[in-house]
Amino acid sequence: MKVPKSNLLTANGFLAWRVRAVANKKIAIVGPLTGPRSAYGDLLTSAANAALSAHPISTKATSTQAVSERVEFVYMDDQALPHVADAVAKALIEEGVTVVIGHFNSACAATVKDQYENAGIVFVLPASTGDDLTEQPSRYRFRLCASNTKQCEVVAELLDAQSGSHMVVSDGSPYAEGLATVLASTYGYRVIHQENLYEQTAFDFDNVFLAGTHFSCADMLNHLNRHAFTGRVVGCDDCDIEEFETLLTPPYSIEVMKLDNGFEFYIRHGVKAVLYILYDDSDVSNLDMADRLRCSASSFRFNEYGDNTLSTWHHLTIKEQ
Repeated sequence: MKVPKSNLLTANGFLAWRVRAVANKKIAIVGPLTGPRSAYGDLLTSAANAALSAHPISTKATSTQAVSERVEFVYMDDQALPHVADAVAKALIEEGVTVVIGHFNSACAATVKDQYENAGIVFVLPASTGDDLTEQPSRYRFRLCASNTKQCEVVAELLDAQSGSHMVVSDGSPYAEGLATVLASTYGYRVIHQENLYEQTAFDFDNVFLAGTHFSCADMLNHLNRHAFTGRVVGCDDCDIEEFETLLTPPYSIEVMKLDNGFEFYIRHGVKAVLYILYDDSDVSNLDMADRLRCSASSFRFNEYGDNTLSTWHHLTIKEQ
């Protein structure tokens, strides 16, 4: 379900949307509801609402109405911009939310993670892959998806299966630079930036990994295709969104990195895991919520750093002749 813009409330330069009026606990769903990354905001809100609308799990909550009396969802727009995410986090801490789910963008998540930890707010990250997000042990942070380092392992397998030289092209975003750093330092791949790619019409590499936002990667792939590049092209996980294909000009072929169960799975099951606990005990403390989430979520297995060790990467082929 797309967030109806008429229901969005402007506050301190960001947008908020409430879907429940009065409840014991507040769950914040945060992501890019507007701006160029809003396709991910749409995915976040639709998956979260699907989880909320599902049949209640606990016998203590026998209807959706009963659930709404316990839980209030507050949707917040961080625009995939760290400074906006910082303002959103401060507002949510002041409001006293129990759980924050989201901050899709890793740079946004990195900006706010310590604020939530210090405030004792449970922070669930369904799609933030940055390695720096789980460098330190955490009591309240839970990253559901696999990390950039794990993604790079699969990228390297794909590229090294091909003969010739390999290149990483970064759009310069913190997310892309993180991937490029891992691939350069661990696997010795060369790295250039998006503008350097556009200077080439005869390419000095045989296979390539595109790192960046889905719209940057689409533009880079279109450039490669216009100039008859014939090697293997691998796109980062940001390309795993429906809008990506709409930006491509046929013919094209690309291997897109994808979480084992997809982003939507991790959003839905993250929300469901939180709701299961609140259905059972709406008076649970934040610390008890974190402890129960760590121990009882059957779809996840968390280590001391908050990483879900069950999550893995694979790839899918997107192709049109």
